[in-house]
Amino acid sequence: MTPPTVTVIVPTHLPEPDAMGKVSLAQTLSVLHRHPITFVVPIGLDVGWYEDFCRGKAEVRFERFEWHGFFEYSRLMLNPAFYRRFLAYDYVLICHLDAFVFKDELLDWCERGYDYIGSVIYRESWKDGVPLSRRKAMVNAGLRRLLRTRRTEYLANGGFALKKVRSFLRLTTRFKPWLDLYATVA
Repeated sequence: MTPPTVTVIVPTHLPEPDAMGKVSLAQTLSVLHRHPITFVVPIGLDVGWYEDFCRGKAEVRFERFEWHGFFEYSRLMLNPAFYRRFLAYDYVLICHLDAFVFKDELLDWCERGYDYIGSVIYRESWKDGVPLSRRKAMVNAGLRRLLRTRRTEYLANGGFALKKVRSFLRLTTRFKPWLDLYATVA
């Protein structure tokens, strides 16, 4: 049986990471260098620092998308076009520059066949003592009905998350109108 294919995705919108981001990236390259590393960057970002830093440490490439900050990145993670770009792989490991990798067990986790391994965001009508907008609460309730769940947990947009590409392409395509609505109020 052929092992699943995976690329490590490092999203960044900065021409050079801060000090902790550099430590995180160095550790990611050191531990996960056996896997292709794909930087997801905005169109027009100067990637010279990343090219220099990664030279000789790992196989890296750059995929450019139309995004420039946190909210646009969150929308990108809900867009089927993102997952279409990675159909050559079975899995993507989203690895933000605030994550710290200790051990390469990536293929072991891919072989388990899960669609998603990562954090969840727990949301109710109140978040940190601040009420969510009525519209956002209604959209959350609608998503719970669509997904046939009573729970108010939603998948986070990264940090450190393993995603099965075809599953996320299928879900983001099927629920695109609702995800677009959610993205406008999230």
